[in-house]
Amino acid sequence: MAAPRSGQRSRFTVMVLVMVCLTLITIDTKANGGGVLMTIRSNARDVLDPAQASLGQVAQPVADFADGLVNAGDLKGENRRLREENGRLQGEVLQSADAQRQLTALLDLNKLEVVKDIPRVAARVVNTAPSNVQLTVEIDRGTDDGVATGMPVVAGSGLVGRIASTSGSRSVVRLITDPEMNVAARLAASGVLTSVKGNGAAALLRAQEIKPDQPIGENEAVVTSAIGGNYPDSIPIGRVVKAEAVAGVSYQRVEVEPVTDFGRLEFVSVLVRRGPNGPTARVTAEEP
Repeated sequence: MAAPRSGQRSRFTVMVLVMVCLTLITIDTKANGGGVLMTIRSNARDVLDPAQASLGQVAQPVADFADGLVNAGDLKGENRRLREENGRLQGEVLQSADAQRQLTALLDLNKLEVVKDIPRVAARVVNTAPSNVQLTVEIDRGTDDGVATGMPVVAGSGLVGRIASTSGSRSVVRLITDPEMNVAARLAASGVLTSVKGNGAAALLRAQEIKPDQPIGENEAVVTSAIGGNYPDSIPIGRVVKAEAVAGVSYQRVEVEPVTDFGRLEFVSVLVRRGPNGPTARVTAEEP
């Protein structure tokens, strides 16, 4: 018996499949969409949906990363702009604080009542000496401004020192903390006359030749004395922080803390006196 030909088998297979499809369609129609085909579609969806969700979860970070790459340049630029703006604002705050501090220092120069009637030249400290032995500062006023050697220099709190040397636009001020300085002074409460000597930057001033029987009040103020004509009277120098008798010594050991903060000295006034031919110095030589 001859085997069926291939073409006949194919036609038979197609006919069977068509009949199966028609049967399924008929059943599905009678079930109003709830039949076998719907079940197959639902089951297929249940299988495919988790896969689609997983693909979405994987794809979203990739998309976010791509967006980040696109926007990274913009974010860096914005961060840079914000940093620059923050720096500018901080600079303005610091400048404002510095301007307020300078204004306060300048106003303090006018609060020293004991010298308010004495002609003065306001000056700014522009340099300090590197030595801890000879203590000086340089100011931005000189002979062109009426400043002369020997003139007293004050700050808002009290005595700073005196002019040691001058040029046309600059002057060197020797501070009262300099060991070469010796200022005529008195104790404000008791009236005891003394002199105050510099003792170096790291040490207190020393009040000289106060006898053991002379009373010294706690925190007693020490001011300049007009004796000798070197300084106006009653300019604050400092306050007594220690007074003690020393065995075998004829005078008390008296230490004085300056009222002027020399570490923050920025503005000063030079006290001038005008003679018939122009500015003249109050003193021409160091005190003995």
